[in-house]
Amino acid sequence: MPPRLTIWLAGSFLLCALALLPLPGAAQTMEAPPPLPEGSLTCPPQDVPPVPGALLRSLVTQWALLKQDWCKLIKWDDTWPRLQYFMVDLFTGPGLHPTAGIVVPDGGAAGGLALNVDWNSSAPIQQRFATSIEGRATADGFWEIGGKIQSLLAGYSERGKSPQVTLIGSHLDLPRLPYYGLGGDSSRSNRKLYGLRDSAGAASVDVPIPFGFAVGGEVAGLWFAPDVSTSFGSVFNEQTAPGLHTTTAYVRPRGSLSWNYPERGALYGLSSSAIVSYGLHEAVSGGDFSFNRFEARWNVGLGLDPLFGAFRFASRIVVSDPRAHNRVPFYLQPTVGGADINDENVLRGYPNYRFRDLDLVAYELSYERQIVDPLGIRIFGQLAKVGAQFNDLGFSGLKTSAGFSLTFRLGGAAVAELSFGWSDAEGLHVYGTGNTNNLGGLTAGLRGVF
Repeated sequence: MPPRLTIWLAGSFLLCALALLPLPGAAQTMEAPPPLPEGSLTCPPQDVPPVPGALLRSLVTQWALLKQDWCKLIKWDDTWPRLQYFMVDLFTGPGLHPTAGIVVPDGGAAGGLALNVDWNSSAPIQQRFATSIEGRATADGFWEIGGKIQSLLAGYSERGKSPQVTLIGSHLDLPRLPYYGLGGDSSRSNRKLYGLRDSAGAASVDVPIPFGFAVGGEVAGLWFAPDVSTSFGSVFNEQTAPGLHTTTAYVRPRGSLSWNYPERGALYGLSSSAIVSYGLHEAVSGGDFSFNRFEARWNVGLGLDPLFGAFRFASRIVVSDPRAHNRVPFYLQPTVGGADINDENVLRGYPNYRFRDLDLVAYELSYERQIVDPLGIRIFGQLAKVGAQFNDLGFSGLKTSAGFSLTFRLGGAAVAELSFGWSDAEGLHVYGTGNTNNLGGLTAGLRGVF
């Protein structure tokens, strides 16, 4: 029996065995933990004194929330749910918070601070806006800083959802990133390191429309400055690493259309989501590096019940179209293998950033269930490839990877994950990631930028 088939069969048997295990505790929820009965006044709600200024008000509100959470944690029953509330308010919500996670894959663990301010919270909802400022850094010299302003246009509502306007700016300094060359046949022996500075500013609006659809538009300004060493230049040149010596700046208008079923998400039963986007990367400095990019994603989920977990299918396609006599800089080409620069994990049985080219296609089938709240396990099989043309993205020649992850979840979003991925070509790879901004579910309250 071929080794690859043996591995997939073994994974299938393991998946079935996990599905039949008894499950202690309750199922994960998609939102923040549900309110618990206020059966005692041992820890009454804290009075928030009126103070001038939104910043000071956010800090006072944060202190009141944490003080009440701590009182409930040490004096009330149901310790674990109370600890969840304390952790959510410690890392998210109004005020100044510690933040932890990564900057980019291969950059090491990062820590920093996030300041979240809910401005004019007493005004009508259409006049409110919230801001977040966050900075993170690692011991290896990677760092990022950013700010975000969000506001709802509550004059229009579609099934309780209103248009959202977002302004965001960020800067990343990434001193060492691996590059193996272009194409799906690049050699690990060609691995070289380069640095990259990445600055961006964007204004976007997302408008819900009937039947679970939403339309979005964005205008962004982007700036990239690669830093390549002499050893990098001894292996790669302008043909094998386009833009290696060029600082580029772009204006990028982009439009998107998304769809969700059911509209507010579902923990169990059938769910699906899709999004397509098209962006025009207009190079305003650096040379002939203008291109267009189409991206599409389609996800399907089948949640069974607390005893049996959930199955999920995810797919993604990226198609880059350089203008006539233009090329796409190597540092803007999509990657598969391990995690990409946005921490999307495809082909975990390979090193991070392993394969890179103009176009990309990826598929993943996974099964996830809770072990003991909040710990879970996820088993996955992945197929993906990159190509220089759209015609290269067929089913032949797809690279494969399989493995499992241990997950730590609060509120339906992964706060931390440790993955073990295997491929027959490059063996076992272990990858850890996390983000405290995910605490409490992605839709619960104020949180940082990244």
